Amino acid sequence: MARVSFSRLKAMMEPWYPEIQGEERERQVELHNAVQKLDKDEVQSCLDKGTDPDRCLGGEGWKSNNPIRLLNRKFYRTYGRLKRGEEISDPAPDVATLQALVEGGADINREPYVWQRVFLWNKTDTDNILKQPIRAHYDIPKPTQEEAEAEAVSYIKDANRILEALLRAGANPDKLGHPVPYTPSEESNFITDEEAAVFFAQGTRPINEAIKKGMVWESQVDLLLQYTKLDEASLEAARESNDPGMVDKITKLWNEM
Repeated sequence: MARVSFSRLKAMMEPWYPEIQGEERERQVELHNAVQKLDKDEVQSCLDKGTDPDRCLGGEGWKSNNPIRLLNRKFYRTYGRLKRGEEISDPAPDVATLQALVEGGADINREPYVWQRVFLWNKTDTDNILKQPIRAHYDIPKPTQEEAEAEAVSYIKDANRILEALLRAGANPDKLGHPVPYTPSEESNFITDEEAAVFFAQGTRPINEAIKKGMVWESQVDLLLQYTKLDEASLEAARESNDPGMVDKITKLWNEM
């Protein structure tokens, strides 16, 4: 008898979306699991069976019912893998999975995916890496500050990899986003697409969320500026960063516009 994974069993039994039943529910659960594993071949198999590329089903309600939203919550870190001598495919598994979804008909502008990616992976993450970098192996000494800084740079590149793939696929760089739908909580679990849209309409632009993260994330700001422009709120975002370097950068760019 074939074993059924706990995540699949949970998703099939949870009361989320009772209107989705039978084979359709099974297909959406399969797509959720394929995206979770960043397995582009399994994603493609799901799409070939007729699964909606904009719908999947996990055991977390709203936050796990959209494939690209779910993918944005994943983070494929390359630093430790490369340290261990692993090879990274080209494209990397996260980008390949996104490409499969987009080529399969997923709506790249269904939600503010660019904003979500910028918001979820942020300065708190890089600050933590600089304080407590990972060990490639447990039997080696604690990494040096230089190695910690290299890991932080790698982390930002990993975050930007999907961001760039979204932008290249045509995701709107200015679509407003809001923290509430994308912050894990009981409220976000029970939210609906319509309710999330109300929050998004009151939201901020991705470029300004990136600016708030300061100069450590300068490469992300520069990436977004290839697709969009600053606005007056960008000056306030620079001040919110509490980073003199970012304030100087954005002020100079604003004055040059």
